[in-house]
Amino acid sequence: MGSQVKKSLFFIYAVFRSFTSFTDAVPTIRANLGSTVNLQCSSATAFPKASQVVVQWKRVGTSKATCGHIVDQGNITKQNCKERMAILENHQLQLNDLQISDAGQYNCTVSRQIPPPTEEKTDYLILRVEASPVIRLEYLNTSGNNSGTCKQLICKLKFLNSSEVNFTWTRNGERIYKGVKSEDPVQSDDTYFSAAGYLTLCKPDWKESDVIQCTGNYYNDSIILKEDSILHNITDKNCCNLNFIIIIVTSACLLTSIVVGSSLFLCFWKRARLRANDNNSPIVFNNKVYENFSFSTARTQRAETDQSSHCIYEN
Repeated sequence: MGSQVKKSLFFIYAVFRSFTSFTDAVPTIRANLGSTVNLQCSSATAFPKASQVVVQWKRVGTSKATCGHIVDQGNITKQNCKERMAILENHQLQLNDLQISDAGQYNCTVSRQIPPPTEEKTDYLILRVEASPVIRLEYLNTSGNNSGTCKQLICKLKFLNSSEVNFTWTRNGERIYKGVKSEDPVQSDDTYFSAAGYLTLCKPDWKESDVIQCTGNYYNDSIILKEDSILHNITDKNCCNLNFIIIIVTSACLLTSIVVGSSLFLCFWKRARLRANDNNSPIVFNNKVYENFSFSTARTQRAETDQSSHCIYEN
């Protein structure tokens, strides 16, 4: 029984040593949030005589390759990378505008395709994305009957190395105790915590242009972060916006009335002028009978009449 326990303990120790030796051997790259970093691929020169190789970068925990391309006769073709990523010379992986989510273990695999047989080599490295704690003070959207009389603010702390956090609030330099609450910090990734505190103020506990300050205290690094915000009367703003809309609508209606009135005035004025011209002009008779009448036709008809009358007497 004792020998079996010893064997089990030895197996656990061996697994632990192999894991720690692996993690110790894996190089670690540290870079700041928002910066650009190039990850080296040690297997870049693994197949110097190969005429075609396939290179793939992958972050552990993702189902698809992060970035990859084919090198054919020294020419890079068919590069396919995610946003903010690219493969440079010597198969380096470049990451731009680093995010916390970019942190983790990366694998670089170089596969020889030509000449056969296919062979591949994989290297590993760990990327750590470091960030300084930041604080943000924002308004929360409020709705309902108290939207104009009550204010709610949220104070956010991000990239904390400790879960021991508290918030203090002041109005014009005086500590606020009423309407204050906070949430338990949550671990946003493997490294950092985030926390949030809330403040609700209702009149008469606040007035226009009050200065509200949120202070975040976290104890791991003994750093205090502060951010100020100046309160504004939402009701007055809505009122002003409503008055502005009323002014615009009224002006548009007035302008439309002026245009329509001017058009009607011009129309009546033109009609009045036409009537005045008709009254001042002489009478002109237009008769189609008189227009078609000519002396030549009259003489012809008279001659025919005289001739016919002579014929009657002759008979």
